[in-house]
Order: sequence, then structure tokens, then C-alpha cells
Amino acid sequence: MSLGLNKWLAKEGVVTPITLGVSVFFLLLLFQPFGYNDYEYGKLLSDSFLSSIIVLLITFTSRKVTYSIFRKRSVNEYLCIQVLLDITLFLGVTFLINLISGGFRNIRFVDWLGLSLQYFLIFELFFIPLSLFIKHYFKLVTGDVNSNLDRSEDFNLSLHKVCLLSDTGNDILEVFPQEILLIKSSGNYMEVFYLKEGKVSRYILRSTLEKVTKQLDLYPFLFKCHRSYLINTDRIEKVRGNKRGYTITVSGLQEAIPVSRSKIDLFHSVYSDED
Repeated sequence: MSLGLNKWLAKEGVVTPITLGVSVFFLLLLFQPFGYNDYEYGKLLSDSFLSSIIVLLITFTSRKVTYSIFRKRSVNEYLCIQVLLDITLFLGVTFLINLISGGFRNIRFVDWLGLSLQYFLIFELFFIPLSLFIKHYFKLVTGDVNSNLDRSEDFNLSLHKVCLLSDTGNDILEVFPQEILLIKSSGNYMEVFYLKEGKVSRYILRSTLEKVTKQLDLYPFLFKCHRSYLINTDRIEKVRGNKRGYTITVSGLQEAIPVSRSKIDLFHSVYSDED
């Protein structure tokens, strides 16, 4: 899991659905679209409240599911999947409500489907910019760690390579960040283990791990777990030990990589066995 992501998701993942749910309630109550102006006040109030609860539950669920399954997709793909999941959940929930309450006795299924799609697509046009605004707000108030997270998402990592330079500038390794497995420091040299055409390759650069860590700051899944090691948390295969000390095995490599005691708490915010 990316650096600082648990805290960020805990806040943004709750605030966004609540904001959208409350917004739907007041939009229906104040503007009364879709023929709501013909409703009695009591029915208008109850329908607005029910709609806001449905939207809250749907957006909360869709954001959790989308992140859990599709977080490694590009931003555009991620948003499209989220919108499609919102619509699918909305149709499913409202269908069940109508089925249980006998609502289909008063409206044909085709008419209900057209009205539901119109209803939700109009609100989705409002939800998307509002969601992005909330996301941007949390990026600003939570500081550089989460700012880096969003910048790494805005990069389509499958299209952008990074150039790791030697101190002399004569040696350059161009590599996709997500294909870096491990960077190991040995004095003034570094060993970079990465995937090349699906196979593990090794490249030696004359540089320091501190310089490279700063260069890779945009990619929070690349975590400096020890003064001599930087690992790709998405490539972790096994974690052994306890809070007094961990060793990590990265996919494709046999070396047991230590986690510094001072990095253990931070490691828990970066990686969990549930990922």
C-alpha cells in the first residue's frame, strides 16, 4: 500500500460519500427536479432523504471496491470504472427497492430504467467535479506525502521511464519505476535489480541511495526500508519476523532484505499483508 495511503483514504473515502449524499438531499429538496415539485412536502422530504442515503452507500462502496481492485490502473481508467460501478450499483439497489416495495405496479420496467439512468447520469455530472475537488482539497491539507501520491497517479506509469544517472553522468539506466524490484547500496555504488522483458536484470551505478531516493520521491511504492535498501512494495513476496525486526523477500530475488527498526512503523503504513 502506498505511503500514507491508509490515513488519506480513511478521510477522503468517508468525506466524499457523505458530501455527495448531503448534496443530493439538498438538491432534491431545494430545486425539486424530476417532477418533485408535484410531491407533498412529507413525501419530498422522505424521498430526498432516501435518495441521499442510497447515494452515500453506493459512492462509499464503489470507492472502496474500485481502490481495492483497480488502484494500479491509470487515472482515466480508474475514474471510468468508478462511474460505471456507481451506475451499476445504483440501478441494482433501486431495482431491488422497487421490486420489494411493489413500485413496478405503477411504472413499466423500461420507463423505470430510462428515468433511473437519466436521474443518475445528471447527478454523476455533478459528482465527478465535486469528487475531484474533495480529492484536491485532501491533497493540499495532508502535505507532501499525499501530494506525491497523487502526482504518481497522474503519471501513467506504463508510459514514463525514469533515468537513473551515475555521479559522473556517463552511465544512465532508463527503467519503468514499477519494474524496479530492489536498489541496494554498496559504498559509492548501487546495484539496481529490475525487470527487463519479464526477467530480472542487474545494473551497477556509481551513485548514492540518498540521491536516487530523492529522484524516485514521486513513486511512493518505492520505499527505503533500510539505509542500504530501497524496495518496491508492490513486488514484496514474503515478510518474516515481528515488530522487533522484519526481513523481506522481493519477487524474483532470493536475498533477505532487512527493515530498519526506525522504519518499522512507517513500513506498516506502506505495506500490509492484505494488499
